[in-house]
Amino acid sequence: MCDLTSADGNVILSPLGPDDVRAHLAGEDDLLVRWLNGGPGTQAGTARYIRHCTEQWATGGPLRAFGIRVGAERALAGTIDLRFEMPGLSTGQVNVAYGLYPAWRGQGLATRAVLLVCRYAAAEGADQAVIQVDPDNTGSAAVAHRAGFTYVGQASGTDGDRFDQYVRDLPAPHRAGDLRPKPLAPAGAGPIRVPAGLVVLVGPPASGKTSFVRALIARGHVDEGAVVSSDEIRAELFGTSPAEMNTDAADARIFAERDRRIVARLACGRTAIAESTNVTPGARARLVLLARRFNAPVTMLRFAPDLGTLLDQHAGRCRTDITTADVHAFAADMARHGEAGRLRSEGAHAVHDVPGRQQGATPAEAAARFSFM
Repeated sequence: MCDLTSADGNVILSPLGPDDVRAHLAGEDDLLVRWLNGGPGTQAGTARYIRHCTEQWATGGPLRAFGIRVGAERALAGTIDLRFEMPGLSTGQVNVAYGLYPAWRGQGLATRAVLLVCRYAAAEGADQAVIQVDPDNTGSAAVAHRAGFTYVGQASGTDGDRFDQYVRDLPAPHRAGDLRPKPLAPAGAGPIRVPAGLVVLVGPPASGKTSFVRALIARGHVDEGAVVSSDEIRAELFGTSPAEMNTDAADARIFAERDRRIVARLACGRTAIAESTNVTPGARARLVLLARRFNAPVTMLRFAPDLGTLLDQHAGRCRTDITTADVHAFAADMARHGEAGRLRSEGAHAVHDVPGRQQGATPAEAAARFSFM
């Protein structure tokens, strides 16, 4: 058993023990019963559960239950537990569940507890933390977001209830092995070999992604079916209904179809190129999860012209569905979230910059720098 302490020493996680029974029952309210406990606690039931938690610690079982303690007095503010085995978890995943008593809510304690327990889970060998939230539990969802988790969709529990699922990759450099991210290839080093797997294009609108993949196809580097374009899917599904194509429902349908096509390629061991902006961590996380289902390597290709070049290229495209303000916004997201080191930390096994007009390279010349296995 162990204690985990925040950097300022104010939040401590330590295993639940018999002395916590009374404090837990005193802190329990309707929200904890609804979202976490499943029913009102009793003296006997809570004591029995804590004995079980103690046994799990002693035997190295899959449940690790902590009390969230605050201040020098180590007052019990709530609980947080990890389950390394439970229905619905994949190998390497760990479930995180947490709850605070009413007097301690709204102070950021749950987020800090989640971050602490994720460090512990990584040290114990977990690759990814999972938080499962009732769709109506907006407070718990907010904690997941603040702790760096990404929403990946809904799933069904063993009782048939639906819940929103959030995930966060856990750092584990000592287990990276052959999948350790590769450094950027230097310019002029010859063709860059891209392994069969998922290729994620990352760049704002008008950054040259479509011209690049067309050049790849023209040179015979990839077959046309390898490129899965969200814009092309949007046109296929809503080309005759422009009023429908920019709604949230349309986006959900488009990206579900994109994911289906990517999965069909990866399941056969073939390359899939995800051609969309992918300038936010959430967009990329969804794609990385797809690749992990098939143990496929992820290569990310960055398209990052300066803003002036980007706006010039946008002006020459005659796109009415993308405004100049949109280009500015996507470029800002790219600047904040598209740095190569960040892409590697999110799960890219290799990251490469694709040259463009700013480097004096045509799409054909850029395509010539890459070979696809």
